[in-house]
Amino acid sequence: MTTQSYKIADSLFLVRQSVDLKTPKKAVESPVNHLVMIDCSGSMAHDLPQLRSQLKDRLPSLLKERDTISIVWFSGRGECGILFEGLEVSTLVDMEQVKSSIDLWLKPIGLTGFKEPLGRVAGLVDRVGKKNPDGVFSLFFMSDGQDNQWARDEVLKQAEEAGSHVEACTFVEYGYYADRALLTQMAEKCGGSLVFAEDFSRYAPSFEDVLQRRLSGAPKIEVQVKHDVISNFAYSLSENQELQTYSIESGVLRVPENLPCFWYLTACPEGEAMPQSFQGPGDEYPAATYAAISLYAQRMKSDIVLALLKHTGDVRFIESFAKCFGKQRYSQFTEETRIAAFHPSLRLNAGYDPSRVPPDDAFTILDLIQVLVTDPANKILLDSPEFRYSRISRARQDANEVLTADEREAVGLLTSEITRTRDVKKIQELSGRIAAITSKPQPIKFEQDKQPDGYPVSSITFNEERANISLLIRKTGHVDLSTRLPDEPEYSKLQTPFKTHIFRNYAIVKDGLVGIDRLPVKLQAGTVRALLDRGMAESVITNPEGETLDETRARVKKASRDREVEIVLDLTQIPVINRQMVKEVQATKLFELEFELIKARAARKVYAHYLKELQVQTPESCLDPKVQTWLKQAGLSESGPFSPPMVQAESSDYYVAKELLVKVKGYSSLPSVNDVKKKKAQAGVLTPTAALMAPHVSRVESMGKDLSLEWLTSQEGDHARRVRQLIGEMAVIKFSITVGQVWPQEFKSLDENQMNLTLDGMSLNFTLEMREVEVKI
Repeated sequence: MTTQSYKIADSLFLVRQSVDLKTPKKAVESPVNHLVMIDCSGSMAHDLPQLRSQLKDRLPSLLKERDTISIVWFSGRGECGILFEGLEVSTLVDMEQVKSSIDLWLKPIGLTGFKEPLGRVAGLVDRVGKKNPDGVFSLFFMSDGQDNQWARDEVLKQAEEAGSHVEACTFVEYGYYADRALLTQMAEKCGGSLVFAEDFSRYAPSFEDVLQRRLSGAPKIEVQVKHDVISNFAYSLSENQELQTYSIESGVLRVPENLPCFWYLTACPEGEAMPQSFQGPGDEYPAATYAAISLYAQRMKSDIVLALLKHTGDVRFIESFAKCFGKQRYSQFTEETRIAAFHPSLRLNAGYDPSRVPPDDAFTILDLIQVLVTDPANKILLDSPEFRYSRISRARQDANEVLTADEREAVGLLTSEITRTRDVKKIQELSGRIAAITSKPQPIKFEQDKQPDGYPVSSITFNEERANISLLIRKTGHVDLSTRLPDEPEYSKLQTPFKTHIFRNYAIVKDGLVGIDRLPVKLQAGTVRALLDRGMAESVITNPEGETLDETRARVKKASRDREVEIVLDLTQIPVINRQMVKEVQATKLFELEFELIKARAARKVYAHYLKELQVQTPESCLDPKVQTWLKQAGLSESGPFSPPMVQAESSDYYVAKELLVKVKGYSSLPSVNDVKKKKAQAGVLTPTAALMAPHVSRVESMGKDLSLEWLTSQEGDHARRVRQLIGEMAVIKFSITVGQVWPQEFKSLDENQMNLTLDGMSLNFTLEMREVEVKI
């Protein structure tokens, strides 16, 4: 075996290691035994119909003569089975068996567990291999979730065992909530490749490509490497334009015996030193470099990727990587560089400049929001057809449209009784009882008022614990009660249609993933200029339907400072965070902001309390109490939002999200203003949070008759804006930690998370806690 080293940067070398070829490749007509494993967890409910259709419609044309297919379905622990094994789809009878099995078993159920389906590989290989001894085995494994049933070590051990029985492995990371880190490690353990598929349109060609490829069938051998390998994996480039990865443990990896060579990165040179320029034997070296960029981007190793990009001098990818924060961006970049590894024509398309460094301060979603909220006159046009939103959370249904758990149980018991009796009267009685349970009134439908002028940007809110940004929108409208009103005189004063409002929440960003692609807005012209001055690219301003991009740009440029301008923002071009934010993460700054936030909230609570006391009370209702009760039961009131009894759709699965909490010892909650006043009157010892509120209480009390509604409104508003500002500033740091996957500079590891600071003359103890939470979907 020979090794060659290419210097990428100081302490970074790309090494090519050859393998002594001992086994010639098998003939291309060798049959392939395909082992296909499909995730049937609840989160796949939307996509499984398409997967079923593809399997039923395409299998006959995809499988070559003498190829076989085995399909394994899996979801949670104990929920795993074989649809069929070693089947040659060569006759109509075979196809009918395939279709019936697919329709019967490929349905969403349960949670997600990887260990059990991988555990079926050895048995399948043994049984199918006896029927088709000339065939080679290919494993295809897809999932859209995270293993929430087994320990990672158990899954990886089972993946390694499965990989030892097959000649090729392909793992598909389906959608943005799949566990990329675990699937990447599984691919390494199996000596296979990881493919990302955003949705079914990207998944389908990957699946079909795997079923059509030919395999060499060479056995695997152990090979040693001399130096420590960065991230402990090597890789090779296949004829099928896939990147196979091989896990390295104790300096040993397993590769196919007929593999010509493999590549890896080290901190030290190894073997023959090759020229440092971006040249190599044939196309091998440039291709291997782009492959390394793709694989290390997949693992979110930004320092390694930047060094490799600088070495290539590829301006297009250098600038693209500047926007790589969050799974969406990394996925797109990983795929584009993988393709470039196999297609030289896609390299250096935007020029060559090894001195080009990605800007650390790229314009972000957080920058966008900070600029938008500076002018309350800016509006978001949710009713525009240009508004593109992808729901992430579970849907909710009116309680009148579904049965509760108790009602479902009662109907089930009654139905069971019906099946056990032949008595007609008994059946009629039981059926009547079922009808009484299921006969619910038609749900009241909310009719929204048209809002062509949009909704205020002040409705943008930050989640303080997770990487979430939302629009909380108040929508006005009415409900028609005319067909439901009782024919009684007390209801004559009730207006119909009845005017009311609802609140709707739209996730701009949920756990680091952008949920809105196109955001139509009506902005003051000064805001547009502020966005561009802040660094937003003009390309983010895209054209609405019926207008060319040039016309849109010309219209925006003509807008005067005082004119409103309607534009559409393409959020897919903007990263959630940038590299500078990640580099500057400091616990000290976060803790200082947290204490300022506590103080601002303490002040606001005081002024809000007195403001509520001073405000004119809502006049008594002219409606009869009986009517008010009737409205309440329907989810209505004269001043509150329309809130009918709702039932959230049942969870089909869950993914794991990160929460970041900042805690200050002794400052966990604010007392009521009345408690603070009582303590002050008794000259008692104030708690730390009460001590923050006390000066504001004294300030208000000292004003006596001079206290005015206007002054309190101003004070409450100022502190509300201060709270909002601080939450936004903290979001930059919190997003950097959770989305950028870093820990503050002051701490050496995740285990180190506490700090004492002296602020306002007080010694305060801060704790930064990162934890994982299950988000049901």
